[in-house]
Amino acid sequence: MYIILARRTREGAYQQVFALLQKRFRRWDNLLDAPRRKVKKLVYSGGLSRKKTLALRAALAALRKRSGKCTLEPARSWSDEELETFLHGLPEFERKSAYCIMMYSFGRLPADKHAGRVLARLGPYRELGLTLDGFDHKKLQTILADVIPPNLRYSLHVNLVQHGRSVCRSVLPLCEKCGLRNLCQYYRRQETKRVMGGDAPTVINFFAGSGGLSEGFVKAGLAGKRYTERRRMFLAKTWRPT
Repeated sequence: MYIILARRTREGAYQQVFALLQKRFRRWDNLLDAPRRKVKKLVYSGGLSRKKTLALRAALAALRKRSGKCTLEPARSWSDEELETFLHGLPEFERKSAYCIMMYSFGRLPADKHAGRVLARLGPYRELGLTLDGFDHKKLQTILADVIPPNLRYSLHVNLVQHGRSVCRSVLPLCEKCGLRNLCQYYRRQETKRVMGGDAPTVINFFAGSGGLSEGFVKAGLAGKRYTERRRMFLAKTWRPT
């Protein structure tokens, strides 16, 4: 009810309307049974009164049809997928609204696009052989529910979403401002690609002796183009077959 009232309305206004509905109706079933014009009058100050009244009544009707009364309490035993499908199917309910209820009312970790992107880039589960790249939200939802402890889900979700919006953006992420970059697999791959593709040396070997260590750097792929070319020229000039 709170989320429906909040749509396209300033915070103070929808909070006032929500409190008014709670005061007027002891149970949400009473709101559903009340005349529509009465509910519309109570919602009026929050704006979009006709649309919100229809959405409120439709959502409550769906709950009563599913559970016998206007409550989501039985949904605590539902799976994440079942809960998301039901909430997303409510009139005027977008997936974002469903995720909010899953997070704040049920303690479930919704597979928000920002959270999924940050975790995929960080790669915290690589030692388990688990990668999160390329999964849709349903697959991601199932995986995260298994690997993230319930007591961490709320705080982790809030921080991942904030970080994904402000720093770890989908396009042009601000890696230089990221405090997690040294732990981030995405950042390491990008930096490796940048360094190896440049002309600056990645290995400098002093007092190389016969060159065995230098040759090892080259074969391990640690030596950049300039180092490898200079090493080849040096060997061409100094090495003579016995």
